[in-house]
Amino acid sequence: SPNMVPEGKSAVSAEISFSKNRNINKDALIEKTVKDLIKAEVLYPDDKIVLTHIITIPYAYAIYDHQRKKAVSFIKQFLEKNDIYLCGRYAQWEYQNMEQNILAGKAMAEKLNAEIE
Repeated sequence: SPNMVPEGKSAVSAEISFSKNRNINKDALIEKTVKDLIKAEVLYPDDKIVLTHIITIPYAYAIYDHQRKKAVSFIKQFLEKNDIYLCGRYAQWEYQNMEQNILAGKAMAEKLNAEIE
């Protein structure tokens, strides 16, 4: 999209999980990620990378236990009765990758637009 990157450029994001108990060398992580993206032919060796940026998100994964399904269902029903709509990994208490988050956002926007039309 021209709204995301300048014309003739591309954007790539990578999601990498790691333990909070593990020290991560950010420069080494970027280097390994670029090498792996080249190996996967997402990038090419002669591509010029103009920006890298790391965002660390603590508590990024929902915990699945025996009480989760019932508790999440109760919370979602309560919130929906109060016109609070949930969308995304944190709000829905589910693991979702970036693509799933984008699709969930689009689906929620369509649902809400349909309700007001």
